[in-house]
Amino acid sequence: MAMIFAAFGAFTLIAQVFVLREISFRFLGHELSLGLALSGWMFWSGIGSFHSRAARPPYPLAAFVCATAVSLLLARAAARALAPGVVPGLFSIICFSAALTAPAGLAAGWFAASAMGSGSDRDSVSFYIFEAF
Repeated sequence: MAMIFAAFGAFTLIAQVFVLREISFRFLGHELSLGLALSGWMFWSGIGSFHSRAARPPYPLAAFVCATAVSLLLARAAARALAPGVVPGLFSIICFSAALTAPAGLAAGWFAASAMGSGSDRDSVSFYIFEAF
């Protein structure tokens, strides 16, 4: 189980870097977009942790891997919704940052909740240790 937690932490870090890079690229490196994307990721992870159905951790992990790909594809497709060369406004930065981090964030929260609910309290503590590692 520790290897699954460590793999999740590594993949989450890589996924966040790629999703944030795409969002930053779409909004011309605007610092606000990075902050909103990070807060969106945390918000959606919190919402995803309230998933009512308990599942074995490999299923939400597979959903997270697929949702990360969806987030990246949505970030690439977001370029079509923005006019080329125009600096986006605050409302569009907020909406796009929240929407583009939603699939991966929800699945990450679902995995975290099911990983911590899958075993003992020791698994809950080791989840954070190995995920951070």
